[in-house]
Amino acid sequence: MTGTFFNPNIHPYEEHERRYASLLDYAARSELELIGEVFNLLNEENFWSSEDRLVESDGTINPDFNEVTNAGLPRRYQLGAKLRF
Repeated sequence: MTGTFFNPNIHPYEEHERRYASLLDYAARSELELIGEVFNLLNEENFWSSEDRLVESDGTINPDFNEVTNAGLPRRYQLGAKLRF
């Protein structure tokens, strides 16, 4: 059996107005907070050294001391939302 549902007691315009009024009421009672964060906004190089010891544990000088050995991540974005109802 196929067909469409029809209720003669509900007019489409009135139903739309009721739903719209309900949505406005819900929006007035709830709060939406949007949050955005950016890491490394200017996308500059983010280098650092993991060699932070000048003298090794055996007493020798570390030749890689303070040399760039790592690179950080490029620009990153984060978006979030908080809905209170």
